[in-house]
Amino acid sequence: MSALDFQKTDAALTSEQEINDVLASIVMEKISTCAVDMIECISDLQILLKNKLRPAASCPPQEPQGLNGSSSRIPCASVFLAVNEWKSGEALRLGEAHKCGNGAKLCGECCDSLIILHCGKKYSIELRLEAVDKNAGPISVEFILRSGCGSVCNVRLLGELKWETPVLHSDSLFEIKLLSPGRIRIAKGEVIIDDKTRP
Repeated sequence: MSALDFQKTDAALTSEQEINDVLASIVMEKISTCAVDMIECISDLQILLKNKLRPAASCPPQEPQGLNGSSSRIPCASVFLAVNEWKSGEALRLGEAHKCGNGAKLCGECCDSLIILHCGKKYSIELRLEAVDKNAGPISVEFILRSGCGSVCNVRLLGELKWETPVLHSDSLFEIKLLSPGRIRIAKGEVIIDDKTRP
């Protein structure tokens, strides 16, 4: 007995072509949906980036220099108030109390422990802290400065909590971490940042 030989008919090709057309349509629809999703994602990322860069874009222009190269600005300091509790290993949370033309400001609402310091400047930074527990003794902290080009400068301090940065070669982020064990309840605390760039 001979094997049956099934030959494809036009109807089979039509139905196979219809299946291919349906699959191609589904794929095109998926690609279109993916493209729309990707465009929406890119738009969201652009908005996020714009919001993150807004503080840098809104910084005041460099101040004019006098005839002898000195600054014509009256010196002032930015002051940031410390939040009422600080746990070991955590960054000190801050709120803005006083801003001036030295360019130091909080990174943003969601980053209440990071302060932006601007390129080309040298800053004096002081932490003044009064704990609720007067017998807490001296505290140990770490001042951390992260430059925009990726370098990190860590300074550990005990007792006098004052430090002067080098001249910054890029916009940088500054924060203070508690190294002392446990937690500190803060009665009064402030971070004072003064621009030491002027001669």
